[in-house]
Amino acid sequence: MHKRVYTHMLRASCITHLFNEGINPNSIQRHARHRDFAQTMTYNRPTQQQMKVDIEKVFSKKSDLNDEDRMKVVFDKYVRGEITNTELQALLEMIRPKQLKHRGEFSGYA
Repeated sequence: MHKRVYTHMLRASCITHLFNEGINPNSIQRHARHRDFAQTMTYNRPTQQQMKVDIEKVFSKKSDLNDEDRMKVVFDKYVRGEITNTELQALLEMIRPKQLKHRGEFSGYA
């Protein structure tokens, strides 16, 4: 079976692959050089497995996550462009265990 391959098919496959890998849609739009965001979104065709994972993320209980998993979720949101660097730092500060503050030299009993 022979099927002709056109350059646009490769372009569409590349854009769809970027979406499927979770790349920020704004980055994909710039990469594709689309003026209209709606045009870029026409290539967003998630697989059944991806839709299942995305939906499970939303409905999973937050209390089931330990601190390390929470930090991973926050960092993933940062990588995808969903939160800013400032928001990332603030969220990580809330998750991290409180460090003991250094009180200087031990004064002890005299």
